[in-house]
Amino acid sequence: MDYFIPIVGKDALSYFREVCTDFDYAIIPYYEAYHLVREVKELRELNPDIKLILSSIMPDEYLEKPETLKYFVKYAEEVGFDYILVWDLPTYLDDMEERWRNTRKSIEVISSLKHKFKVIPLVKGAYPEQKRYACEELN
Repeated sequence: MDYFIPIVGKDALSYFREVCTDFDYAIIPYYEAYHLVREVKELRELNPDIKLILSSIMPDEYLEKPETLKYFVKYAEEVGFDYILVWDLPTYLDDMEERWRNTRKSIEVISSLKHKFKVIPLVKGAYPEQKRYACEELN
C-alpha cells in the first residue's frame, strides 16, 4: 500500500508489526523510538522489502540539545534506516535572527548528512523568504 506511509511511534509499534507486510514504507520518529533498536530492526525481518525512514521531527526541547544530532546519527546507522527525514529546528519563533539561524543550521545539518545517508530534506522556514532560501540552498 504505497499511497500511505504510516508514522510508527512507540505506541503503534506492536500493532504495526502485525500489518507491516502491507506497507512499502514506514516513518519512525526518532524521539519516540531511539531506545527501540531491536524492535525497529525486527520490522525488516517481518518485511524485508520495507523502507524505513527515520524522522527528526520532534519536540523542540530535544532538538535544542547539542547531543541529539550525534545520537540521531548513531541510531540511524545502528538500525540501518533507508532514509532520514532531516533536520527539524524551530523556525516559527518570534526572534527573527534566531529563525534565520535555525534555518541555516538545518541546511548545514542536511548538507553534512547527505554524504552518509539518503536524505529527505525538510524545507524549513516560517515565512516565504525563508522557504525560498532553504530551497535554493538545498538544490
